[in-house]
This record gives sequence, C-alpha cells and structure tokens, in this order.
Amino acid sequence: MTSDEARNRAMERIRAAIELARGTNNVNEAALAMQKAQELAFKYQIDIETVPERETAAVEFVDERFGLGVKFGVPLQWRRDLVYSLCNANLCRTAYIPSTPYVYIFGTKGSLEIVKFMYETLTRELERLATQGWKEYCELKPGAPYIQGREVQWRDSFYKGAAAELHQRLRTSKDKWLREVPPESKALVYDRKKAVDNAWNEAHSTRKGEGTTVGNSDGYYAGKRAGANVQFDAPLPSSFNGGGLLHE
Repeated sequence: MTSDEARNRAMERIRAAIELARGTNNVNEAALAMQKAQELAFKYQIDIETVPERETAAVEFVDERFGLGVKFGVPLQWRRDLVYSLCNANLCRTAYIPSTPYVYIFGTKGSLEIVKFMYETLTRELERLATQGWKEYCELKPGAPYIQGREVQWRDSFYKGAAAELHQRLRTSKDKWLREVPPESKALVYDRKKAVDNAWNEAHSTRKGEGTTVGNSDGYYAGKRAGANVQFDAPLPSSFNGGGLLHE
C-alpha cells in the first residue's frame, strides 16, 4: 500500500469513527469513537477538519465563544472544568468569561468540533446520572429533600466530582496513548501543542481559569464514581466497528 493509499484509508477510518459517534446515544461508545478519530488523526498526521473533503489544508486556529448550554445563575464551575479537561485532551485551550455562561475555546476547527461534541454528550449523560444518584441518595437519607438547598448543593457537588474523575481519566488515556505511538506521531502532538499554546498566549495571555470548591462530599464522591464508569480507554465493542474499519 502506498503512502497516499494509507492516508486515504486512514481518512476513511476517521470519518467512520466520527459518524459512529454522532449516530449513537451511548455515551461510552460516543466517547470511544471520538477518541479513536483523534488517535488515528495524530497517527497518520491528518487534521480532522480536512477529512470530509479528503484534502489537506494549512493548519488554522479558531477562537470561539462557546455557550455552556445553561443560563447564567445556575452552577457553572463544573461545566467550565469539563470543557477545560476536554480541551486539554484534544490540544485546545480554554478560559471562562466571568459572569456569563460562556467560555472561550481555541484550537483547530476539527479539535474544537470534538470538544463540543463530547461536552454535549457528557453533560447529557451526567445530568441523567445525577438525577438517578439523587434519587438513590434520598432513599438512604429520606430527610434530604426537605432541607432547603440540599438538592442543588448535592447535584453541584456530584457534577464537580464527575468532572474531576473525567479529567483524570482523559489525562491517563492521553498519556497512555502517547507512550505507545510512533515517535513521529508523538512529535506531531508536541509540535501542535506548542503551536496552540504560542498562538493562544499571543492573543489571550490575560484569560484565566478557576479553582474548584465542593459543597457536599456525598455528592462529590458519587459524581467521581459516575465519572469512573465513562470508558475512554477501552477497545470499541465489536458491534460498533464502522463496517470493520475501526478494528483493523
């Protein structure tokens, strides 16, 4: 197989992974497929944003104001933390916009698409798990629903715990992959990260992140357990194989 044929084959596999991720309601499978797309892109030195057109393009960075999907006034910190973790795993940068439900996200168009897709998928799943977890918590502590502010505090702590666990899992998965890839792929990752950091610092050196505070330890650790169940480093199931493309 020639280098052009290998590249075209890789682009087909990346496209298949993205289509599979967008076509499933299972958060684990969506996360795995999008991770597979990014790994293949780095392995074959392909920018994901060039895949639909099957052509190469110069790397350009996008600076985007991204909405967190809620109105200002609801707890935002865990959502900002989740965006940060996803950006860090996909060679992007982010900073929150004070007193608004928005953040800046910065990176290549393809990487930002992955960040946004995974954010939307994960927040839906965490909201479902928080509702389930609160119900179970109330069964153990029947008086909890009657304490003013307890549910809001518990849910916010749950989300922060889940976001913290997902951050660790994403970082571990990325580090594991970097140890296994060929030197040229690893060099591509480091070169891209350096380029993103330099471009970000040149444009937005004063933007900052924030720390995390927890209001309910029970909710926080329930969230960490929920976050541990999202699989970023398992093999894709055989039934989720993109016509065989993703299991070659």
